[in-house]
Amino acid sequence: MRHIYFLLSVVSNLSHHRDCKQALRSSSQLERLLCARFRAIAVGLQEGGSVWHYPPLIAPRLYSFARECDAAEIREFSSSHEHLQTLLDASPNGVTDSVVAASLRQASAAHSDAQEYLLGAGKELAVALRGQLPRLSRTLTSAG
Repeated sequence: MRHIYFLLSVVSNLSHHRDCKQALRSSSQLERLLCARFRAIAVGLQEGGSVWHYPPLIAPRLYSFARECDAAEIREFSSSHEHLQTLLDASPNGVTDSVVAASLRQASAAHSDAQEYLLGAGKELAVALRGQLPRLSRTLTSAG
């Protein structure tokens, strides 16, 4: 079975938009199904027991089921910092440094030594963001 790891940002409820309000009149269940907007970036996948830290070559099916990863899955995926470059490369597409910082906070909470995890991630970011000290500093400060 194939699992794709995403990071989400900019979650908003669209039930106040005119088109959505019209649809809601016909079925109250549609609010939970259709009236949410978010941005997602695929940062990796798990297939055949292996974890890969890059987006899948084949996009997931639209309307596939999604769920939040548990701490063990977050720990397994974030044991490598390779996905950070994918996030940084996605910055022009709406992924902000605050999303990077939030992902580091969540990942560090899943590891037994949060400070050690953040130190390793900081080293990786320092290489990726060389010459961008203010951005690096803001991201790491926000991460915790």
